[in-house]
Parts: sequence; C-alpha cells; structure tokens
Amino acid sequence: SATTSEVVVTAQPIVNGIARTGDVVLTAISGAKLTLTNGWSYVQQGGIHTVSPPSGQAGTIVTITGFNLLDSSSLSKVLLGSVEATVTSNSQTSIVVVAAAATAAT
Repeated sequence: SATTSEVVVTAQPIVNGIARTGDVVLTAISGAKLTLTNGWSYVQQGGIHTVSPPSGQAGTIVTITGFNLLDSSSLSKVLLGSVEATVTSNSQTSIVVVAAAATAAT
C-alpha cells in the first residue's frame, strides 16, 4: 500500500540463503525514481533450538535458545501458546521470558 508519505511492502525470501544489503528504489508510473543507497539489509532467518522448561504456569521463567533470534531492537512480543509472555532479556542466541497466567479461553 502507499500514501504520499509511506510505502508498505512485504520482503521476499532471501535468494540462496545469502544475507544481502542493497538499495531501496521507488519507481513511479512516470518512470521517476527515488533511491536510498544501502537502505535495506536481508538477514538470515533465525531458528529456535530449545525452550526450557517446555511447560509451566504463571511466573515460570522460560529460556528460549536458538540462532539469529530477534534482538531488543526487533523483538515485538513472545507468545507461549497463545499467551503473551514478558521479555526480561534477549540477544541473538537467547530470549528469557516470564510466563503470564492463561485464561480459560487460552
């Protein structure tokens, strides 16, 4: 979608699994172009190795380990099942959360 001040797009998957940096180019129907040099970086998709403990109740401290996990500048939220947990720390390899209470509907 686009307005006069914002363009929203969905990034396509990384080609051949290689992270890349490149220009952001907007092209108008008239052919006019706007470019931001090196304005976008693809990063390798992360993965989760372990969740410990794998079950618990409200207040349980849960450690999620993996690779290329979202750091504090990118992490939006963590769900355990369908319940949002409170993030206490996170890095590229580990995220620590506190489980919230589940309701009957979750």
